[in-house]
Amino acid sequence: RIAKAHALSLDSASILGSGNLGQPVGLLQTTGIGSVAVGSNGGAPTSDIVNALESTVALANGDDATMGFLTNSTMRSKLRKTSALTSAYSGVPLWAAGKLLDTPAAVSNQIPANLVKGSSSDCSAIICGAWDQFLIGEFNGALEIISDPYALAKQGMIEITSFAMYDCLVLQPAAFAACLDARNV
Repeated sequence: RIAKAHALSLDSASILGSGNLGQPVGLLQTTGIGSVAVGSNGGAPTSDIVNALESTVALANGDDATMGFLTNSTMRSKLRKTSALTSAYSGVPLWAAGKLLDTPAAVSNQIPANLVKGSSSDCSAIICGAWDQFLIGEFNGALEIISDPYALAKQGMIEITSFAMYDCLVLQPAAFAACLDARNV
């Protein structure tokens, strides 16, 4: 459970970290990543939005074997019900078999689903990028767990402290693009 808590914290910070108070600058806070918007108050993601994200990354020479999409489970569900064609529903969804169109796609619920755009506060992020251009560094080599049987001994408890140091870096910001106003509408 301790390792999972650290992993979730790292996942969150690497995506949306502010760069303040010991947090790294997360991918969505990195200057220079591409941006694709749905509308002034956000809106439903479409095939055109997904293609625009992919094209933005491709124009920055990020269209390689490591290119993929990342979003949250709400958007995955929405994209499974969204047609891959722009005209009428074709029966072929945008998200199928772990891919958005033909590009690998993954889910993390650390991807925000409460972003604000205009009058909407239920916007989600969809990220496309060349993931070999995103680095996460671990310092000190491992998660440290320290058990202190003395500090809380009078209460019959053991204090456990965990510690890890990480940082993240986007090597080529233009190899990423994000839509920050996708809504499940």
